[in-house]
Amino acid sequence: MKVSLITWLLLAIAGLAQAQDEGAETGLPGDGFSLEGAISLFSTSQSPEDFEKALNAADNGINNLDLNQDGDTDYLVVEDIAEGDGHAIAIRSLIKDGETQDVAVIEIEKTGEKEAVLQIFGDEELYGADAIAEPSDEKYFGGKGGPDAPTSYMAVVVNVWMWPCVVTIWAPVYRPWISPYRWGYYPAWWKPYRVHPFAWHYQHCAPFRLRCTHVTVVRTNRIHVHYHAHRKTSVHVHTHYKSAHERHARSGQKAGKVNHNDHDGAKSAPAKGSGGMNKPTKGAAPAGKPSKGGGNKSRGAAKSGGKAPSKGGGGRK
Repeated sequence: MKVSLITWLLLAIAGLAQAQDEGAETGLPGDGFSLEGAISLFSTSQSPEDFEKALNAADNGINNLDLNQDGDTDYLVVEDIAEGDGHAIAIRSLIKDGETQDVAVIEIEKTGEKEAVLQIFGDEELYGADAIAEPSDEKYFGGKGGPDAPTSYMAVVVNVWMWPCVVTIWAPVYRPWISPYRWGYYPAWWKPYRVHPFAWHYQHCAPFRLRCTHVTVVRTNRIHVHYHAHRKTSVHVHTHYKSAHERHARSGQKAGKVNHNDHDGAKSAPAKGSGGMNKPTKGAAPAGKPSKGGGNKSRGAAKSGGKAPSKGGGGRK
C-alpha cells in the first residue's frame, strides 16, 4: 500500500508538471476529455451500457466537456455501430434538442479466432486531425548516460479479445447498444457537475496516459470506414470552436493530443492465447516521455495499415 501510494503521488506530480507546460492546453474542446481514460474505463466495463455509466460518473473524472457552455459537464451517450467483424462504440454529446456531436469513437475489429485490436479516435471537431490512441501494456526503456541519452522504447499492440466488454459485444445473444437517453431525459442516478480547471483534469488523467500509445496508423480499417457514414457533428460546436482551431493551426502545435511524441512502432503480431498480447516492437518514446531532442513532432494524415506513418441515445448539459 505504501509503495502504491508513493507511485500515485509521483504520477500526480508528474502530471501537474506536464499541465504547467505552456503547450499542454490546446484550446480545443478535446482538452476536456481523456481518450486514454476512456480506454481505461472501457477495459474494465462489462458492457457498452456499463461503459456509458462509467463515462458520466463524476468520480472517474474522464469527462470534463462543456460543449454548450452552460458551466456543467455534458452527459455522454454511447451507441454501438456494428458491422461484420467490427464494432464502433461512438461516444456522443447532445448539444441541444436535435443536435449531436461525436466526442470520440472506440473501434474494435476482430483479427483472428480469439484476437481483436482496439483504437480510439478523437473527433476532428474536438481534437483536430489524427488524434488516435491505443492500449499499450508494456513499455521498455533503455540507454545509458545522462538524461539526454538515447532512449529505447518497446510498444505492444494489445489483444483485447478477453476484455469483458469485448466478450459481451461478441456474444451470440448481444444486440448492439443504443442509449435510451436523449436531450431532456437522463438517468435518475446522474447529476451534472461543474467543469474542473484544465490543470486539475490533466493531472487527474496522467496515469491513463502511461498505459496508452499515440499512433497515426489506422488498424481498424473496415469498421473505421463504416463508422464515418454514421458520424454526427454539431453546427454549434463547429462554429463556436472555429477560431480555436484556426489559432491552434497557426501555433504550429500538433492538432489533437499534445505533450506526447508520435510513435507508430507498435505493430501487430500473432497473440499467444486468448488473452495474450502481441510481441513488442521497437518505437519512439511514449506519451509524456520525451525522446532525444524533445519537442512535439507534427503528425500527418492517418494512414491505414501497419506501415510507417506518412509524413508531414441522448445527453444533457
